[in-house]
Amino acid sequence: MAKEPVKAVPVWIRLCELGLKFWGVKCLEKLAALVGNYMRIDQATLDKTRIGYAQIMVEVNVEQEFPDKIYFKDETGAEVCMCVEYEWKPVVCGSCRGVGHTKEYYRKKAAAPRITQVWRRVAKPATIPVKTNPPPPGSPAHTRISRQEHVVASHLSPGKTYLAAVSSPKDKGKSVIKAAEGSGNEHSNGHHWEGVNNNIHHPGGRVWIIWIPQIFNVQLIASSDQHITVDVTETGTGDNFKYIVVYGSNSDIDRQRLWAQLNHIKDHNDKAWCICGDFNSLLNFNERLGSEVLWSEIRDFRHCVEYCRVTDIQAYGSYFTWNNKHSSSTQVFFRIDRCLINIEWSYLYPDSTAFFMNEGTFDHYPCLCQ
Repeated sequence: MAKEPVKAVPVWIRLCELGLKFWGVKCLEKLAALVGNYMRIDQATLDKTRIGYAQIMVEVNVEQEFPDKIYFKDETGAEVCMCVEYEWKPVVCGSCRGVGHTKEYYRKKAAAPRITQVWRRVAKPATIPVKTNPPPPGSPAHTRISRQEHVVASHLSPGKTYLAAVSSPKDKGKSVIKAAEGSGNEHSNGHHWEGVNNNIHHPGGRVWIIWIPQIFNVQLIASSDQHITVDVTETGTGDNFKYIVVYGSNSDIDRQRLWAQLNHIKDHNDKAWCICGDFNSLLNFNERLGSEVLWSEIRDFRHCVEYCRVTDIQAYGSYFTWNNKHSSSTQVFFRIDRCLINIEWSYLYPDSTAFFMNEGTFDHYPCLCQ
């Protein structure tokens, strides 16, 4: 039975810098119709909790034109130009008209040598039981991370960690490298780890990024007392992206410098990027349990997120990422740790997710991105 070709797919679009007077549902439906068939509006747009852009899902024909700008007339008859961004654009093969690959796929497939598998019986080697003792306390495998550290680990292969970040008030990065190298095949696969930190900006350092150089080529781009920015290239695929790890200050005034630095990076960035770590700021009104969240607490961070055109990666696990470890009557939970990505990251890694694990003895919740 022949496969029926895919003709239409759903796509999220963003209408950037849209005036609030056009945020009515009927108006958004009409604007979406200039790109495709309207399907739905995301909740943040309906609630007007993120006013940097309106996000709408439309059904598009895979072979249609995808305009970067749309034009319409307002109530006075004046023409309005609106920029459109796409979460992704369908790729159509010029050979089979299938979606998700190009003609190059068949060229590579035809050029690849044919491999024939030959099965043969192999004698099972005899096994000799070996008694092993656990490594002594203080060895790399027993290195512990302090309660005040936030750990973000990234990996592109199940069961193996290749890129990790630590935001900590203490110089723990070297111990983390030793722990990674001594953790066995499950994480390091016997590889040597390298790392960068922001020691020159803060006594003892606050942020570390570590990686396996056989897997990633990492170049330091910028750093401050609250962040490190690196340019990362995956050696196997050539995929390139910016990776930013933050550890926001407890001071509102100091965090203003962090928001300005992130805005500056956005102004000079045209590739996929991921910003993760402890921002020490809330982004939404429902991100603290135990006391009310005020607009003044989220305003500056939200403006930065909207300016940088980033959004939360698809996240699982614990919703709140920090708590004060007090008794139940005075315990407070916050969501101050997160991973933010731009649209280009979604193109490069469309299935990427973040998983926030249980805190255990930490006060922050470790995060695993994959």
